[in-house]
Amino acid sequence: MMNVLIVDDDEPMCFLLKDSLQKRGHEVTACTSAEEAMIAMDLHFYPLILLDMGLPGMNGKDFCTRIRKGTDGENHYILFVTGNSN
Repeated sequence: MMNVLIVDDDEPMCFLLKDSLQKRGHEVTACTSAEEAMIAMDLHFYPLILLDMGLPGMNGKDFCTRIRKGTDGENHYILFVTGNSN
């Protein structure tokens, strides 16, 4: 079992990812913004983060940079997800 953080502003995508991971026994938190995810990360450690590139406000790249600059930044696996086909 692993704590997983999903950060994606597309609610159907969040539901799909969360449901799939929970069925495999993982604890999953889903957030729709980087700001919301920062609050979640203050409360729990997430070794795996699924991160949308195109978030409102702080985009995925900037959020990833912020995570990596943190004291435990190198202890996260970050996978970028996007619905952008370009």
